[in-house]
Amino acid sequence: MDLSEIPSKIDELRRQIMSCASEGEKDGWHLVKQSESEQMKIYSKQSALFNGRMFKAECMIDGSPETCFRHCNPKPEGTRATWDSSIKDMEVIQRISKDQWPEVYILRTMSHGAAMGMISARDFVDLIVNVNNKEVVGTMGESVTLESCPPVSEYVRGFNHYCGVLCFRIEGEPNKTKLVYIVQADIGGQVPTSLVEMAIPSVIASFCSSLKKQVAKDP
Repeated sequence: MDLSEIPSKIDELRRQIMSCASEGEKDGWHLVKQSESEQMKIYSKQSALFNGRMFKAECMIDGSPETCFRHCNPKPEGTRATWDSSIKDMEVIQRISKDQWPEVYILRTMSHGAAMGMISARDFVDLIVNVNNKEVVGTMGESVTLESCPPVSEYVRGFNHYCGVLCFRIEGEPNKTKLVYIVQADIGGQVPTSLVEMAIPSVIASFCSSLKKQVAKDP
């Protein structure tokens, strides 16, 4: 990836993620899983970027957007890998901007296998953009190709089309957050698409439930 492309990539990533977050059933999203006790709904629709489906969760969390983001921020030095059961390890490949918003870096994420071992371990190399403004605190990402980080035999290299975790502020309720979690992953390999798409809603639900518990423990 040419670093000169990053500013335009950031602008496009923001546009796509914020547009996706605001969409509803009239835009083709179908409800595939919900939990009233968790105040969570998970939707799906066909991706326009690859031969698979994209998923979006909406969930209410008792905690400030800053607290939620602190725990879902994808950083090796953060708490994310301690509670997100899908993550095995993370490493920052390159820091592009760290002293101002948006914070931008390239991250390699290694995942555990899933679906009782039917989906083997994956890794992803993503351009990460963290944002903080009056509307939302969040992290957005999209996979990139780097010569300095080629695929390795221990992992199947996956590709994240635009995705993100957004912690929206709720007017008049500083200790409440509307979480929007967007997943659009082409996990690669030979796993049947039907198996992947069957597993993803449960993985997303587990993420939201675990994040709620982690935020509840925050002092």
